[in-house]
Amino acid sequence: YSPLTNAVYQPLLNAWVEQTALEWSGRGNAAIRRTIPSPDQLGIAGMVKGYNVSTGEFLWEYKQVAPWLGGLVTTGGGLLFGGDVNRRFRALDQETGEVLWQSILNSRITGGAISYGADGRQYIAVAAGGGSSGSYERFDLTPGIDIEAPQGSNTIFVFALPDSE
Repeated sequence: YSPLTNAVYQPLLNAWVEQTALEWSGRGNAAIRRTIPSPDQLGIAGMVKGYNVSTGEFLWEYKQVAPWLGGLVTTGGGLLFGGDVNRRFRALDQETGEVLWQSILNSRITGGAISYGADGRQYIAVAAGGGSSGSYERFDLTPGIDIEAPQGSNTIFVFALPDSE
């Protein structure tokens, strides 16, 4: 949520769940579930949507190949930060959803970003690295992403925002 725009921003996985019923043996699940690409938007697994909280009006959406991971954080300067499974950490404009900046990190994002201030400067921090790509069936939704790339060690990246002057 951003009090600046009175909007809420939501990272979404653009996919369907295919479920097949099985005869229940008395133990475990009685279905097989798998995540499949959205048939009407193949190649688009990640999106962010913005909505006005007062009116419910849809404001904008940003679509991309890779699914978003973690949450999003807004700033008083009109920025929206978040990252994805393809190691991209981005700043979007809260008003338009336009990508204003991005950095490729050592590994996929593994936590939501935070904002903090120190000595009059604002910073954005985000965790990346570690984990196993084998547990993420979401990678199957994005054939162009190199999931076999070495996973970097656990790292916290900190970015200083420009002075607002």
